[in-house]
Amino acid sequence: MKNASTFTLRAWTEEYTSDNAYVLKDGNINWGRVHSRNLAPALEPGKIGDTTGNSSFYLNETLLPQRDKGEINTGTEFWNDKTEPRQAWRYDPGTRRVRQSPGYGFDMSFPGSGGSITVDEVRLFNGSGQRYDWKIVGKREMYIPYNTYRLHDAKLTYASLLTPGHINPDAMRYERHRVWELEGTLKPGYRHLYGKRKLYVDEDTWFPMLADNYDNRGELWRTSMVNYFYAYESQAQQAGVGLYYDLNAGSYLAFNLINEQRNGYLLNKPGFSPRDFGPEAARRFGQ
Repeated sequence: MKNASTFTLRAWTEEYTSDNAYVLKDGNINWGRVHSRNLAPALEPGKIGDTTGNSSFYLNETLLPQRDKGEINTGTEFWNDKTEPRQAWRYDPGTRRVRQSPGYGFDMSFPGSGGSITVDEVRLFNGSGQRYDWKIVGKREMYIPYNTYRLHDAKLTYASLLTPGHINPDAMRYERHRVWELEGTLKPGYRHLYGKRKLYVDEDTWFPMLADNYDNRGELWRTSMVNYFYAYESQAQQAGVGLYYDLNAGSYLAFNLINEQRNGYLLNKPGFSPRDFGPEAARRFGQ
């Protein structure tokens, strides 16, 4: 087993407060804001992979919109979701109670996104793929967003970035890469907003970079991308701003903006443990 310090897919810990801008067709913006924490013990530098458990953890606290302020969603992700499905809990600030969230994920609305994306399309796809029949379409070359440092620059204001119809193209950067095209078709008897999904997975990093999502009539509905960049502090690729375009509404979501936040992405920060996640942690955060 290789030492985890020799190679890591992503940061061991992540913490950030990010803004989510849902840009309507007329240019008006609905704002969301989320404080996020993530822990992947198996990626801690110096740890041996088979001694660090079989799970990772997340905790998201909604700060905006005001009507949802204080809501907390937290959970445990297991490596094998067939044998151990995601365990999730939600703190409701109205009742000040924590309840388990059975089946959290799939096409539930992601908190702080105004209903513009589903939980399972954060980073283009996450969680269980059990509702789809998947196939590998093949390998191809295409231009994908890559090393988009400028898009995350604190010198760029949201006003300059969030142009009607699409993000300001001057802030974007693309490279020609080999990608694997994956296609998922919704299984009979299962429900989801998307009847078919296509993911374009970068051959160098094995992260999905682009996605196309089709409605249940077979029409292309939403297309999306995540802007990764190499984070020197974690020596790994870091997921930055996600862009989710609704082709029918002419709107888009700019997800995980950090330009006007005091801090950017805090990566490989020590001090997190599994007890900082889960139902007891949600109660502590919610008080």
